[in-house]
Formats: sequence, structure tokens, C-alpha cells
Amino acid sequence: MTRYIVSLGWEGFGDRLQCLSYCIALALSRNRVLVVNWSDRYFGGPFDDYFDLVGIPFAAKQPPGETHPSIFKHLSNQPADDWVYDLDAYRIDDSQSFVTVHCGAGFRSYNTRLLELHLRFNDQTKLEIIDEMSRLRSISQLPIVHLRGTDRPWKHEDICNLAEKYGDAAILGDDQRAIDAYCAQTNSVSLSAARSDNKPIHKSGSSRERNIRMLADFCLIHEYGVGCLNEASLFYRMAKDINVNEWFEPTSEPVEHDGFLIR
Repeated sequence: MTRYIVSLGWEGFGDRLQCLSYCIALALSRNRVLVVNWSDRYFGGPFDDYFDLVGIPFAAKQPPGETHPSIFKHLSNQPADDWVYDLDAYRIDDSQSFVTVHCGAGFRSYNTRLLELHLRFNDQTKLEIIDEMSRLRSISQLPIVHLRGTDRPWKHEDICNLAEKYGDAAILGDDQRAIDAYCAQTNSVSLSAARSDNKPIHKSGSSRERNIRMLADFCLIHEYGVGCLNEASLFYRMAKDINVNEWFEPTSEPVEHDGFLIR
């Protein structure tokens, strides 16, 4: 019998990638079909508007049937929301249910190689990301410093130390105060999409334009990033760890097989 594992997306891109990697690993090791639901209010999906899955069976929607945790039988195909934190203690490693759902929070393990092997940008997303990266690099070709700060504590001396270490840079970040402080000490150029209210970018509402900009930032950090205000930033760490060049590799049309798809 075909069984399924569902990966819900929640919070920032780094969290999503870690949880997705965990579900890819379980799908491969337990012979399950993968369903990815990133249609929550932060990302706004659908996932396949941006990514293709390759080398792994997948389906567009969660099918009805026995589900673990059982609440997701009643929340079938609903996007994640704040309630995921009430479920983050559930472990799904040993689930034998027809459908197993990872809520997008709580325990996860991740393997960057799985993300390199099984994720690809779809054709339209590739074109938009390349255009956005070219636009940003035309503004400045300086090394990139990432100033993530709106939901991470930082002090002015942290900015001073970073500016002394890296000097003139192209700045990506979501905290306008940190950007202004860094630029005041260097001849740096802001490439930032920061909001004036300093609300974290990933919590500022979803749109295709915002998501493409975020994915372009991720790819730029991989290629040109030299430093980060907060080394705990999952976004920065994963951008440096994952070889995103593989996400630009071509893909084929999916083939239907026993009710699921594979390419």
C-alpha cells in the first residue's frame, strides 16, 4: 500500500528547508510519497509554483485516510498556522499511518545533500531569480554582508565589529536600523528589502515578488556572502551550506505512476 508523508511549511525559509529535508529523508527511507504544503500566510505557496521535486515520488495533495497526528485528518490540506506549536512535541519517525504529517515545527534533522539532490527551481522561478540577482549585482558587486536583526538581539558594538572586519559591502538584511548603522561606518551599499517598521521579512506578508526576492538573496549569499550579523541565522547558514547551483539544473516533466508523480 502506498503511504504518504506531508511536510508543512512554517516560519522562515531556513526552517522550511530543514523540515523538508527531514521529510525527504523519511520518504526515501520508508518508501513514502511526499506532499509539500507551503501555502501558509508567511510563504503563500503553492510550493510547486517555485520548486520541482526530482528523484522522489510526490503528490500535490494529502489523501484521506488514517493520519498521524490524528488532528491532521481533520486539517487535511490546510496550511500551517500558529497552532503548529501545540503539536511540535509529536515525533513522526516511527509512524506507520497511511498519512504522516510533520507540522513544520519541533524536531527535525537535516541533510543538505538531500536538498541539493531533490530540489530544483522550476523554469519560471529560475528566470525570475536570475533577473533579480542580475539587477542587484548591477547595483553593487561588493561582497555581501547579511544583517539579520529584527527578531535577533544585537548591540551597536556588534555592528562596529562587523564593519571593522568586512568593511565596504553590499548589505542584505531586514533591520533598517542595523543597515543604517553599518553604512554610517563604511562606504557600503544597501541592497535591502527591509521594511520601515523593522518587521521580519518572512513575517511581512506573502507575495510572489517577495518570495523571488528572498530566493535571490539566498542565492546571492551562497555565492558572495562573507559575513552575518547573527551567526545563528538559519537563512545565512543554510545559504552557505547548500550548493544552490544544483537547484538551477534542468528538470523533466513528471510521470504518473500508481496515483503519484515522479520525475
